[in-house]
Amino acid sequence: MTLSEYLKICREYVLSSKNVFEFMSDFFRTITSFDDSDDDETCPFQTSRNKSNAIKIYGGERKLSYNHAVFVRTHIDEDSFDRLIDGLDDHVKNNLIEVLYNNFKIDATFDELSGLMCKLLCNCLDDIIKDKEKKNKKKKITQKKQDNKTKKETKSVVIEENTVKISNEVNENNKKNNYSPEVLNKANNFCIDYEDEKDLLVLCQIAKYIAPRHQHVREMYTAYLRLEEDVQNAIMEINEIPILSFEELWEYVFLEYFREDIEKLGLWTDTDLLYEGGKYFHRAKYYSNMNIYDPDPVIFPSVPSFKIKVKEVDLIEYIDEHLYYRDDKEMSKYVGEPPFDWMVNNLALKRCDESELTYWMCLFIYSACHVIPRYYGRKDPCKIDHNAPNLDLADYLEDMYYMALLALYDIYSNL
Repeated sequence: MTLSEYLKICREYVLSSKNVFEFMSDFFRTITSFDDSDDDETCPFQTSRNKSNAIKIYGGERKLSYNHAVFVRTHIDEDSFDRLIDGLDDHVKNNLIEVLYNNFKIDATFDELSGLMCKLLCNCLDDIIKDKEKKNKKKKITQKKQDNKTKKETKSVVIEENTVKISNEVNENNKKNNYSPEVLNKANNFCIDYEDEKDLLVLCQIAKYIAPRHQHVREMYTAYLRLEEDVQNAIMEINEIPILSFEELWEYVFLEYFREDIEKLGLWTDTDLLYEGGKYFHRAKYYSNMNIYDPDPVIFPSVPSFKIKVKEVDLIEYIDEHLYYRDDKEMSKYVGEPPFDWMVNNLALKRCDESELTYWMCLFIYSACHVIPRYYGRKDPCKIDHNAPNLDLADYLEDMYYMALLALYDIYSNL
């Protein structure tokens, strides 16, 4: 039984509602226990901006996000299930029991019906969670293989690199020694305060360039902006993060390079939503506090393969497969429309809320920047350091926007 099938049964027999979104909102609110003051931040489908996602998840067109699945799984209220099922009329319970048996060969009695419905939901959520964790594990293994391959390819210059590394370490130590004890103490305290967000530290530099006098959603960015520049630099050096150098209006210049490159690669055809300096991308600043529950959704069509039976992939893999297989005589017939065209046609980018559009623009830019250098690059791919953090770390649209900007910086700086 899929989550979509389960939800349709519940809407028909357990908790009827006028429309799908109202049902999704009411159902998840009813069967979970949480703090009412946080329901719009944690419990699924409690705000209007989630409407399109709710409808697609109910219809089986999209999977429930990993974060939502984990939240619901850990906040299920069994007592609420008991009250919900026990409150049904006997003839409704009979109909529900018949549907479970006829459609899914699941036996149930009146006494065990509420417990069974709770267990069935848990099973659906567990499948989503395990599937995501399995994909993450596969990504790590693939990345590890790629890293090992890179190490082998660069073996011939190990001695030279080690020499440079030793020289750099000496220079780095000299730099750190130039900081006063007071500066190092402030830097160390900052690192302790935001240890859990260490992987996002590099984005503090993007935040400083884009909005140096802004109260950010993520507290770490604002705290970083309040520090003296030498403390900021010490924080980066302590964590071995490169100190980035920004030319004025680089975010618009690099975005124009990006537009030219994706056109050359044929990642879109008719629709360009990056016109006027990429206004729908940069307007992410106006929706910075929008929660991102599924930063890297696995919803994009995979090119069929006899070896790997995967129907849906994330956007990076979709773009990569599209470019890899489209010139293959045998596989090209399975390659679908260009990635951005698919997004426009299947995610209603021309009709959705502006806040949702900015999210998809951030995801597309971030994802394409990780693929472009493999097929066409303005500089040697070996000289590109991908400093942009993993998408799974994004909690807010603010994070996604800064990640996408850094992805642009990574592939177009120092041309």
